[in-house]
Formats: sequence, C-alpha cells, structure tokens
Amino acid sequence: MPRCAAFACSKLSTKGCGNTFHLFPKNIERRQLWVARMRRQEFKPSNRAVLCSDHFEEAYFDKTGQTVRLRPDAVPTIFNFPDHLQKKAGSRKPPARRQPAEQHKNPPEAGSNHQQTSLDKEISAADHQYCTASPQSTKRKLHQTVDAFQAYKKRLKLGQQQTRRLQKKVEALQNAVDSMQSSHMISESSPGSGCITRPGHSQTLPLASWAERHLAS
Repeated sequence: MPRCAAFACSKLSTKGCGNTFHLFPKNIERRQLWVARMRRQEFKPSNRAVLCSDHFEEAYFDKTGQTVRLRPDAVPTIFNFPDHLQKKAGSRKPPARRQPAEQHKNPPEAGSNHQQTSLDKEISAADHQYCTASPQSTKRKLHQTVDAFQAYKKRLKLGQQQTRRLQKKVEALQNAVDSMQSSHMISESSPGSGCITRPGHSQTLPLASWAERHLAS
C-alpha cells in the first residue's frame, strides 16, 4: 500500500484513514517543484510515489466530483520540517477560487490593459525611430544635400541665361537676314554658297562668315 513520501510523515493509504493520496505530477517541471518543496535531498519519486492530503492547503482540492482531486496548479506547502530545514521551507499563497461568473466578469478590462500596453510600446518605438542615426551624421547629410541642391540650381540658372542670350542672337540674326533679303543685299555667287554685299562696297562677304562675326559680337 502507498506511503506518503513527505518528511516525517508515515501516513499509509488504507481504507478509512481519512486522507487522500495523490501521485506526483507527470510533468517534469511540476514534479521537480514538488520535490523542492519537500526538502528531501537526492529524493527521486517513482511513478507510484504519493503525498497525502495533509500537505496541501484546502484551496488546492477539487471536491465537486465523487473523487477528491487536486487542482492542476496544486503545490504541497504544509510540512513538519525540523529546525535546520524550517527556514528553507517556502510557503506559496494558494490562488483564490473564482466563480464561473467572475471569470468572465471583466474580460474587456483585462483585454483593454493588454491592448493599451501594446499600443504604448508601439508609440514609444515610433517616437524613438529618429534616434537611429547620430545627430552629427544627420546634420552632415543635410548640409551635403542643401549644397548639392544649390549647385544644381546655380547651373540651371546659368544654362537658362545662356539659352536666352542665344535665342536673342538667333532672333537678331534672323531679323538681319530678313532685312537684307528684302533689300537685295544677299547674293548667290555659286549654288549653295550665300554672300552679302555691304552698302557702298563692291566686295562681297560670305554669309556664313558674316553670321559668325555677328554672333560673336
């Protein structure tokens, strides 16, 4: 017949003994927790090792059925330790029993707290994203960007000014050519080669040379 494995406990599982006996958990972590609470050095419980009901607080028992059972989170807390082990023995406060109505009474508040905590973390992370680079590095990159923009802007302005000057010269040249054509100052000395005759001069000047001088002026 099973005997309680607790220190200084000799209760046997007999009919009418007034105690219930409970096997050690199959879960390794919970089994180790029971052993640690027993304060028995080098004790390794077998698959048939048990603890009697004297070592569990009342809140850990489930008596709703025909058989008295331990709740899944039950931990032995009551032992008769000697003086040299008394200080090492810890005591765990049993969890308070909750009625089914209480379990669903305030779920929105619990969920709200969880959501609020997640939202706070997201906001905090977003607020600190600007700190990924050092201020000196960010400032240096900003100055480089501004300088490059100013240089491109200056080049664009110069290009626009040159374009306007060339357009004015082209327009002036076109007006001069139109005027000379209307005055019959342009003559064709040979096919494909145009020449102009300046007023009061018998010497003709190639039209291309005259245009180059006019544009250069």
